[in-house]
Amino acid sequence: MLIPLPLGLEPPSPGPRVWPWASTVLIVVISVMFLSERTLAAALTRHQLPAGIVGEHMLRLLADVGSAGRLYADPALFAPWQLWSWPLFHAGWWQAGAGVLALLMIAPAVERELSALAFIAVLLVLTPLIGLGALLTHVGGPLPDLGASALAVALLALAFAARPRAQLAFGVGYYALVQFGWRRIAALPLPGVAALVIAQDGLRALLAHQSWPAPAFAVALGAGMAAGFLASATRPSPR
Repeated sequence: MLIPLPLGLEPPSPGPRVWPWASTVLIVVISVMFLSERTLAAALTRHQLPAGIVGEHMLRLLADVGSAGRLYADPALFAPWQLWSWPLFHAGWWQAGAGVLALLMIAPAVERELSALAFIAVLLVLTPLIGLGALLTHVGGPLPDLGASALAVALLALAFAARPRAQLAFGVGYYALVQFGWRRIAALPLPGVAALVIAQDGLRALLAHQSWPAPAFAVALGAGMAAGFLASATRPSPR
């Protein structure tokens, strides 16, 4: 079986290639949260909650988490933790799928560049900055879901600022029960990948007749670039 997959930044960073556990956890949590919300929405539409391992109490808890975790511009609904929890929530399959794919492309590469702990620290700083930017630039009406794409754009900007000449490589993996190997197909410059991520999200909002938080993506680009310059300036010089 051939499966397309991102191959990370090239040229690759020096040093051993480690498993990016922090970005893996992030992507899994986002995926599980979205699938749980879709399950709950479908069950409520049928007026029948599914039995089994995911019962009524668990789904109700997920509904409460979803309501409390989204980012709200209304002061009556806003809570401070929403500045960190907003990437977990999406408006639909397109936004969730594109956001997870974008994170798969760049998050593991950034984690390998920085280390897992530094990657987590970057997330803890970038996420509320993007959320604040979305709140401060939002005008009227409910704030739309930003989704994981906005966070992925910030990570792409970080990677570009830290390594302007790096490209994001793509290829195909040869799979049966385990991965036997991979073949590189192409590589794209990081600004091009970021532009594609932003453009597809704008197109999604246009086709769905939803408002699009363009300023939030601008904030994501700026915050990511600043973090990338900082990471580059503080990186030890090779000996």
